[in-house]
Amino acid sequence: MIFGEADFLPGLVVDKFSDVLVVQSLALGIDRLKDQIVELLKEVLAADGIKIRGVYERSDAKVRRQEGMELYKGFIGEAFDTNVEIEENGVRYMVDVKDGQKTGFFLDQKYNRKAIQHLCKDAKVLDCFTHTGSFALNAGYGGAKEVTGVDASELAVEQATLNSKLNGMEDRVKFICRDVFELLPELEEKGEKFDVVILDPPAVFPLTAPVLSQLLMLPDCILPATPPTLALSAAVTVMAFSQSDSALALYRPTIPPTLSRLFAAVRVPLVLHLVRLPDAVPAIPPIWPDAAV
Repeated sequence: MIFGEADFLPGLVVDKFSDVLVVQSLALGIDRLKDQIVELLKEVLAADGIKIRGVYERSDAKVRRQEGMELYKGFIGEAFDTNVEIEENGVRYMVDVKDGQKTGFFLDQKYNRKAIQHLCKDAKVLDCFTHTGSFALNAGYGGAKEVTGVDASELAVEQATLNSKLNGMEDRVKFICRDVFELLPELEEKGEKFDVVILDPPAVFPLTAPVLSQLLMLPDCILPATPPTLALSAAVTVMAFSQSDSALALYRPTIPPTLSRLFAAVRVPLVLHLVRLPDAVPAIPPIWPDAAV
């Protein structure tokens, strides 16, 4: 509902999950106004017939310390069950607003998750750093025949497995708790092949050239007979999204020089995949600092 500077409220994020609001305050100035803003939001929603069951604060990001504030999370008002069920792009999730990452769920990835659905029909998919399974589940919803989600967090894998059962996909979308770097060589040794590979490492991941080399070398385990689709959502975006073919022609996205040099240095085949989204989905032009668009 509120996305910081984009909504002229620097340092404030407010996400709505069903009938619950989650607030994240990261700047001292806005922190002094957050309670007033939350009350005004509840009034505006109530006027539209939307009743808010509760509000939870997730101001536990380390950046608060730069403004001299302590990290904090807790209820604003009365306590309530912090596990909230939501639905997005046809996929259902149980969101833990108390202990999930950031405010509980990465709502800003909605259209990227939607795009994954159009790439995975009848595909065998590997989703690395799956967290609570959002990309993997969208692959399953899009008709993937088999999806394996991998994450090093036991809590995340438990939540992802629950979400798979919630959507009736437990026979096709499964999750394992493993270190991605340890697992990939094992998959290669077993001769595993995948059609679509999703790499979504956490923001704190040390994305240095050697790490990218490990991540993106794409050993034989993920090189099937036909070229795989490589979907990156952290270091670079290899997919360009658009509503129309004419828009794609207008954008004419090219690989930025710095990215080309990086992939050449680590000898990684780079795939630029243009995705035409349905008319109902907003166009998302590719944004690269040094790209020729």
